[in-house]
Amino acid sequence: MRELEVNGDIEKQVDKFIGHLKILADLSSIECDDARLGFRNQHPSGFVMSEVKYRLTSTGYELLEAIQDNTLLDKIKNSIKNVTTDTIKQIPALAVQLLLQLKNSG
Repeated sequence: MRELEVNGDIEKQVDKFIGHLKILADLSSIECDDARLGFRNQHPSGFVMSEVKYRLTSTGYELLEAIQDNTLLDKIKNSIKNVTTDTIKQIPALAVQLLLQLKNSG
């Protein structure tokens, strides 16, 4: 194991990277023998990294293929092209309205 000193923007990038690894592990897209994916928080700042190996699972390969599929990305881009900031601003109100409807109907 070795200690990785991080601060500022680098710390945010490491946190983001670890977050992405956790998401991939939660989706069973990667496997790792270490449940902590090779990272341990070290305070006041920094991480302890161990040398681990990751394995891309069949689900991970399917995800990779979907990401690399340009037609899929184009469909996503085209579908969100018409979403305006006004629509996005309405999402919280619509969510509250839906929750109230579900509460009243049950």
